Amino acid sequence: MQQEHEHSAPSDALVQGERTPSGMGRYFLRRLERLVDLRRGKWGQLNPEEQKAVDWAIYSTLLDCLEFDVAQAAREVVRRHFGAPQPAGITPPHSGQERAERA
Repeated sequence: MQQEHEHSAPSDALVQGERTPSGMGRYFLRRLERLVDLRRGKWGQLNPEEQKAVDWAIYSTLLDCLEFDVAQAAREVVRRHFGAPQPAGITPPHSGQERAERA
C-alpha cells in the first residue's frame, strides 16, 4: 500500500504580504515539497550517498527559492515538514568534520 503524505500546493505556503510566485518560483516550491516529502517518507530506505544527495538537492532548491523571491514560502514548507524553527541562514548539508577535511 502506498503511503500518503499531507501535501499542499506551493501557494499555500505563501505568507501574508509575499507576492504570488512567478512560474519559476512555483516550480522550485513544488520541487522543494517533493524533496522534503522524499526525505521524510523514504529516508530509512536510502543509503548514505542517496541521503546526502537528497540533502544537497534540498539545499540547492532552497537557494533557487531565494533567487526567485519565494524564500518565506520555502521556509514555511521546511517548517511544516520538519517542525523546527528556521535558522537565520541556510547552511549546506555537510558536517563540520567534512569542512575540516577540505581545509
